[in-house]
Amino acid sequence: ALLENAMARFLNTGVVPRRIGSRHPLVPPFQAFQTADEALVVCCDTEPQWQAMCRVIGRADLIEDARFAHNNTRTANHAALEPILAAEFPKRGRDAWLALLQAA
Repeated sequence: ALLENAMARFLNTGVVPRRIGSRHPLVPPFQAFQTADEALVVCCDTEPQWQAMCRVIGRADLIEDARFAHNNTRTANHAALEPILAAEFPKRGRDAWLALLQAA
């Protein structure tokens, strides 16, 4: 529990953390998405990972979208990003996505 950084964020900002499900508040996407059969946790904490994931899911257009161009803009626009990604992952099963993402 001490490895999670909610306490550090609170001590530095005074903002009380709230429930946000499985996602990380500062690294989008870093959360569970439902696939066609099971949930899959996706984490793109670098720009190359983000770009590779976008290509794998068939949404290379997101790379050029100014709302999602960098980690900070993806964080600020998470409410718009999450439903876009949530619509893509049910198109295949977890094992299929894992194979494609690991290959990328």
